[in-house]
Amino acid sequence: MYVCICNGITDSQVKWAFDTGIRNWNDVHTKLGCKPNCGKCECEILLLAEEYKISKDTSLSSVETS
Repeated sequence: MYVCICNGITDSQVKWAFDTGIRNWNDVHTKLGCKPNCGKCECEILLLAEEYKISKDTSLSSVETS
């Protein structure tokens, strides 16, 4: 799914950026070699960041309880 129409960034690319340690909207664009334009993708990228954090926290919790 496209997250940033201006730069053609997909949710998969955003998740890849998160896997490399990126956590904020502007740095996602920088990591992918582009610059934010209109800003409409900021909320979606921040939502994906929160979901990513929750999924990683959940994964760590299940490993710790094993």
